Amino acid sequence: MSDATVPIAAYVDFVSPFSWLAVARLRDIEARSRLRFQLKPILLAVLLDHHGLVAAGEVKAKRDHELRRIAWRASELGLDFEVPPRHPFVSLRSLRTAALYQGGDQMLSVCRELFAACWERGEDLTRGSVVESVLIGLGIDTSGLEDWVGSSTAKELVKANTAEALEAGAFGVPSFVTPDGLVFWGQDQLDRLEQWAMDELPEPSPALERAMAMSVAQGRVRAPRND
Repeated sequence: MSDATVPIAAYVDFVSPFSWLAVARLRDIEARSRLRFQLKPILLAVLLDHHGLVAAGEVKAKRDHELRRIAWRASELGLDFEVPPRHPFVSLRSLRTAALYQGGDQMLSVCRELFAACWERGEDLTRGSVVESVLIGLGIDTSGLEDWVGSSTAKELVKANTAEALEAGAFGVPSFVTPDGLVFWGQDQLDRLEQWAMDELPEPSPALERAMAMSVAQGRVRAPRND
């Protein structure tokens, strides 16, 4: 690859603590690499519905396992970990707010601080006063924010981002998509993404190519009887 910067579409939802853990790392990754992240707020629920998936929070055993993973990873990154008053919550207000800054210089800071409010301080992003306070803390003029959040433009932008993520093959958040269409899913794949940028990923093996060429199962296969 050349020395030019590489744009990476980064699909996130504020309801996702894994998106929080990823976004907390993006500035450092940009500082040491050619990667430049284009954050795009999307509705995770739409992805889950489209692919027939359920969120970890809907399965207690999996939820508890993932919460431990989140707490451990936050500790490794030196981040405080707190939970919002309700989870899952409707993230539309925060998504539409972030969409106002999409593509601009303030986007990463806005997303980073909204995530911090939710997952480091346990604040309720469904409340307009909480979201507004985050922006004020960044020195941003919030006049007209409520009009924007309720506007058809804001709604359509989040909708378009979500459709774009689906078209790219995303099925969860955070998802990072390279210019050549490779999808990296999960905060734990950011290191792999950096390897990709350095041309250091292993070449696909014949076994991997054969496996990916196999048909996808249609519907759940019932567990075999063992009685």
